[in-house]
Amino acid sequence: TIIAGIRVLVDQPVASEANWVFRVTETGATRRYLDGLKKAVFIKLVLPLFLAVFALHAFLWDPGRAFVHAAYGTVVSGLALAAVFYHYRTVPFACTYVPGKIKLHCTAIPFLVGLLLTMMALTAVEKAVLRDVRDGAVVLALAAAAGLALRLSNRRFYRLNGLVYEDAPEAAMIELPGEF
Repeated sequence: TIIAGIRVLVDQPVASEANWVFRVTETGATRRYLDGLKKAVFIKLVLPLFLAVFALHAFLWDPGRAFVHAAYGTVVSGLALAAVFYHYRTVPFACTYVPGKIKLHCTAIPFLVGLLLTMMALTAVEKAVLRDVRDGAVVLALAAAAGLALRLSNRRFYRLNGLVYEDAPEAAMIELPGEF
């Protein structure tokens, strides 16, 4: 949920006039800008979080089990980071934002249901991994395959598409009936 919050947060402009630096220096390697964003989030937020998780659980559990728990959380968070920034094309914190595009009134319930189901499934997988470390190797292989598939798909997407600097409003306007 933290990573989803970060994804929403980077869409909010802090200084939209700052995007001129990206416009002037943009190269054909669009993915490098966004890979830098993902690496920064991973190194500055995810790794310290799971190092703290490891330290706490190593104190409470045995170190091997604490390591498996922290490693599983790190891998899942890395995949979540790749998934929430999949085909992401705007410059973080420096692009215009059109409010209401998320349509939270329509997407909140499906998002919450999906989040709860995903958390239940990931908890069940983690329990299996903690029971038998060999299951962890299977989970790690599947995570590596999923991460590679996301990365290759993003590479192709960014080769064909550049960065977006201004969020465009929807083409159709909704008109309320009646006279004003």
